[in-house]
Amino acid sequence: MYEWDEAVQKMIDYIDIHLSEPVTLLELSKEIGYSPFYCSAKFHKITGMPLKSYLSGRRLCLAAKEIRETDRRILDVALSYGFSSQQALTRAFVCAYGCTPAAYR
Repeated sequence: MYEWDEAVQKMIDYIDIHLSEPVTLLELSKEIGYSPFYCSAKFHKITGMPLKSYLSGRRLCLAAKEIRETDRRILDVALSYGFSSQQALTRAFVCAYGCTPAAYR
């Protein structure tokens, strides 16, 4: 189990470094040397959430931080964290935090 704790931590570290890029399960699996299926299953088992949910939550969290701490346009923040539009960021933001990015700012 300890080996997988380290592997999942490597996956999380890789995600944090490459968060502004599209991160795929295939890239992560190559990074740690296990199959994509096994990586996905172990990530979910250890963290309690699917990899895709972790990725979107992490991007949303960092976008929220940037919205709070900078004066960048919300559209620019949305695009820099991989959201397809300002509306997509707003939908995710309202679902997670209960308010719009503009209201949060």
